[in-house]
Amino acid sequence: MSLKLIALFFVFLAQIFTVHASDDITWEPLKKGDKIHLFASGFGVDEDTLEQAQNIIKSYGYTPVMPEDLIIPQQFGFANTEEYRGNHLKRLLEDSDVKVLWAVRGGRGTSATLPYLDSLKPETDLKHKRIIGFSDITALHLWGFNQKISSIHGVNLTTNSECRTTVNGKTSASSVMEILSGEIKKLEYDLTPVNSTAQTKTSIVSKIVGGNVSLIQRSIGTSTSLHPENCILFLEEVGEDPSRFLEIITQFERSKLFKGVQAIILGDFSAGQQPEIMRSFLRLFSEWGSRMDKMEIPVFRSSRFGHGEFNDPLPLNMPTTLTTQGNEGNATLEIEII
Repeated sequence: MSLKLIALFFVFLAQIFTVHASDDITWEPLKKGDKIHLFASGFGVDEDTLEQAQNIIKSYGYTPVMPEDLIIPQQFGFANTEEYRGNHLKRLLEDSDVKVLWAVRGGRGTSATLPYLDSLKPETDLKHKRIIGFSDITALHLWGFNQKISSIHGVNLTTNSECRTTVNGKTSASSVMEILSGEIKKLEYDLTPVNSTAQTKTSIVSKIVGGNVSLIQRSIGTSTSLHPENCILFLEEVGEDPSRFLEIITQFERSKLFKGVQAIILGDFSAGQQPEIMRSFLRLFSEWGSRMDKMEIPVFRSSRFGHGEFNDPLPLNMPTTLTTQGNEGNATLEIEII
């Protein structure tokens, strides 16, 4: 082999290794003027609310992008036809220029769009994207976890303080914007121990997965069924009866969902509930926490995540450290933004 061919061969190898190195980069902060793409995989909203969502993005110096026919109201409240919603989501994920996908709202219907993602182009790069939303968007978070990508459980574009909604009415979209812009590199939250295991001094290095309880339940037996081994499992729900929640949790236990789970975080369950219902939930959490003690799984709670007035951003599938102080002290949750 000539020296020229050998030199070309090593140049080729260098290019391969350079490409592989770039694959390790998961996401870069947004710059002012960058695009944020709106998607409506579930329920729709009216024109004024949709315009308000776009104005929120503009107010932070970014460019909202969406097709003119994003929302054409359908029966049962869906934003558009199932085919349209699924194909739009597919196009956004396949487009290498799309970095941020932010849900307009939740509701129902996202699960029906997931089969459209089964035929993503093989070369589709998902590591550089951020999917943002909560509630029904949990279906997409579960899909992302199976794809080994990170996402953000946080306010939807029409459920936040800027939109003056009762859901997440005390949480600004800035809570997510600060992450997207790179202003915040690490999040820190306090958690309240629920069971005895959570009161043992320890440090758990893991990642958070999960979301809305009903969506996790409906994923069981599907291709996006959650398998949270070696993870911290996050659960939240809205408007549910405590006995119904207990039935769901029992199904989770029977389906081995908690097998190998490092810890469990219970988010807000009080939104839309009467005070006596929430007191029932607290008693239920305590009793169920004792059952988790037998599995040596620490259980914590926080009202800062979910359908309540507060819904702080909870990055999923990112490096997380949960530190417990022991002696019934609060625990600290630290999440690194990568």
